This record gives sequence, C-alpha cells and structure tokens, in this order.
Amino acid sequence: MHGPERIAEFLAGRFLRRGEGLSVGFQPVNGSPSALMVRDGAVVGVLMLDLHGETVTGVYAVTNPEKLTRLH
Repeated sequence: MHGPERIAEFLAGRFLRRGEGLSVGFQPVNGSPSALMVRDGAVVGVLMLDLHGETVTGVYAVTNPEKLTRLH
C-alpha cells in the first residue's frame, strides 16, 4: 500500500469499523503527532506517526492498557 491518502483511509476504516462508542482525538504523544481512540472516557488505543520532515515513515499502534494509563 502506498500513498498517504490510501494509508490514512485504511487506518481510519480499520478503527472506525470497530468504533461503536469510539471517539478520536488528536494530541502529541512522546513528541509524535498521534490519534487517541477513546471509549467510555478511557483511552483504548493510540496511533502515533513517525515523521521525517512532512513524510510519514512509520505508524505505531499501542493498545496495551498498561501503556495507556497516563493518557487522557
């Protein structure tokens, strides 16, 4: 899969299909632009972007509840 539009559509679709009661907010996490998925007031997942200039070179997903406890 290539191109930022196709990748963004894929990621958004992937999470929104499971998204009943899910909202998405945006804030930096560890200095990286990130999307936070929130359900019932708790962060249940984070997508972090690794950037090189204006190019996304990596996308990291964190869903381990132990690693999400400090986010809100």
